[in-house]
Amino acid sequence: MVRRRMIGYHQMMTRCDTKESNETPELTELSRALEAELLEVHGPMVGGNELSAALGFRTNSAFRQALVRNTVPVPVFSIKHRRGKFALTREVARWIAEQRQSAAAGPED
Repeated sequence: MVRRRMIGYHQMMTRCDTKESNETPELTELSRALEAELLEVHGPMVGGNELSAALGFRTNSAFRQALVRNTVPVPVFSIKHRRGKFALTREVARWIAEQRQSAAAGPED
């Protein structure tokens, strides 16, 4: 008999962490702080108006257009019998942290 241990969402996602070569401690810290805040508000997934707003789209139409053009900056997915698109809160938090880090680094020439 195989025994499986149930692990929480946060533990599972921490185990899946892969450190990129350009990751700084500040990026990791900011990403985790944002993730904790978003998890508290939205849970492990974010969708609908909250997703489009978190990704910086001014309108839902702009978000839908990005979906059509395949330019949404994080992976999005559908859920059977649910309307709209969803993304993992962790990936949204990571993207926001990356945007902040690149803005702090200054413009790239």
